[in-house]
Formats: sequence, structure tokens, C-alpha cells
Amino acid sequence: MKAFRPIAWGQKGDIPVPLDYNGDGKAELAVYRRRADAQSFSHWYIRYSSKSSEDITWGEVSDTPISRDMDGDGRDDLITFRGTTGEWWIRYSSTGAFQTITWGQWGIYR
Repeated sequence: MKAFRPIAWGQKGDIPVPLDYNGDGKAELAVYRRRADAQSFSHWYIRYSSKSSEDITWGEVSDTPISRDMDGDGRDDLITFRGTTGEWWIRYSSTGAFQTITWGQWGIYR
């Protein structure tokens, strides 16, 4: 039987988004941290199984974080839904390229 050991990752107010961001078949510890002011961008903090970590700036204060593999490469991509505009902002994990898709109505989901 494997021993349980807690791992501290994130802080109060972070939104957990644990998925497979590097394509190794295992979910990484990941949190989305909204910034408190409209002048800053939000951050994704990802801790990989190799114990390395990454801080990716992606999203605005009012965005809702979502992650899925949008391009079929086996790696979950960083996605935010911007309810103020009805836009989906997708940042592809393998390339860092991004795409914006308008789908939805303003103010429906937050």
C-alpha cells in the first residue's frame, strides 16, 4: 500500500485545475490564481511530476479557468472563458500559440 503524503501547492483563493499539461499521462498539480486588481493578469501555477514548476501568465481577473486538450496532442491546454465578452481564450501547451473564439453570451457564465 502506498503511503499518503500531502503536497502543499497553491494558496487560499486559488482555483484547482489539475490535468495533464505535459502529455505524460499523469495529472499535474495546477492552480489558477486571479489577480486582485484589473491592472494585472492572472497566473497558472503548474507543478510537474519531475518536481519542476512553471508560472504562466494567462487570463484576466474576471475569467473562468478551464482546461482540456483542444488540439488532440495529448496535452491539456490553458483555457479561460471571459464572461464579460463571451470569448474563449485558448493557449496551446505544446506551442504557446493562442486563439480566441467568441461563443456564448455576455454575462451568462462566471
